[in-house]
This record gives sequence, C-alpha cells and structure tokens, in this order.
Amino acid sequence: MASDTTDFDTDQMQQLEQQLTLIADSKQMATQTLSLQLVIRALFFEDGLISTFTALHHFDDKQQVAYSTPIYLSDAGVRMLTTVSLAEDEASELTAVKQATRDFLTKIETGQIGA
Repeated sequence: MASDTTDFDTDQMQQLEQQLTLIADSKQMATQTLSLQLVIRALFFEDGLISTFTALHHFDDKQQVAYSTPIYLSDAGVRMLTTVSLAEDEASELTAVKQATRDFLTKIETGQIGA
C-alpha cells in the first residue's frame, strides 16, 4: 500500500499490481492447461489417474465447506479409493475441528480478522 513510509507512489504501486496480476493469470492458465492434459490422458490414453476430488458440501443453511477425497479417474469413470470410517470419538473430534475452522473462516469473511 502506498503510504508515507514507502518509496512508491500510487502510480508505481498500480503498475506493480498490474504486472503481478498478469504473471498470476498466466501461471494460473498454465496450471489449468496442465491439469486438463492430465485428465484427458487419464480418460483416453493411459491407465488412469489417482488424484483428489474436491467438492463443496453444505455446512449449514448459509455456508459451504470444501472436502477432498482420493479418487481414481479412468475411461471407466470416477471411483472413490477409500471410505473413511471413524470411531465415535474421532467423528466428534472431526466435527469440532470443522466447526472451529468454519468459525475462523466466518471471522475472516466478516472482517473480524484482518491480514
């Protein structure tokens, strides 16, 4: 941010921001292209791909949480690799961690915690 304590003026800061945005966009496009190549190879040319699949699940009526699971992707489709079975105390602990994480994210989203 431009301020009295930095040697950059607002124009210089905006130019730097634009340059960084261009770099980030080009890297994101490269990552997306490479990812798409892996998926296409798994579906059509190779023996498949072990990867993670991330999906949004409703945490409550207003919020969603992303969960990931390992999958096997091939020309036969998508197959989950594992099913997690938790003991009662493990399930309770996981629920508590999810709630704490969601509470923390809510504080960030509502501006209660800043960078």
